[in-house]
Amino acid sequence: MSIQVEARPIMQRQHHKNSKRGRVSEFVFSGPEQLLASIIPSILADLNHDGSKRWLTIVCPPELKSLTVRWLQDSKLNRQTTLFLTATSEVSLLQLTLQALQMGKSHTVVCWLDYVDEHTVELLENAAQRGNSQAINILQKILV
Repeated sequence: MSIQVEARPIMQRQHHKNSKRGRVSEFVFSGPEQLLASIIPSILADLNHDGSKRWLTIVCPPELKSLTVRWLQDSKLNRQTTLFLTATSEVSLLQLTLQALQMGKSHTVVCWLDYVDEHTVELLENAAQRGNSQAINILQKILV
């Protein structure tokens, strides 16, 4: 069994001079759940140890809370520089992500949005620009 990982910037389709780009990326993981659970903690740990005095903020959907907590423990994240938020719905997930990005307290905000359309990318890019932050959306395609 193998895992496929694709990291890509999410770009706005509008191409005008003042367009803010490059602060939002997406990691697309395809593979068996147990393999995905082994790679994501490593990525979180790398993001957490970037030397910044700002936080790594993780905003997870309610259905991933217990799994994400396990990942956090497995990755041995520095708890003093990690903020963990659990959303109550998909709308709440986006709202928490936007708030975390624009506050400027986080160098990176990781989220699990199921669907990212142009409007959502624009919201994420603008919030990240205001907070001088980066956003990473994780999209998981679990193969059985």
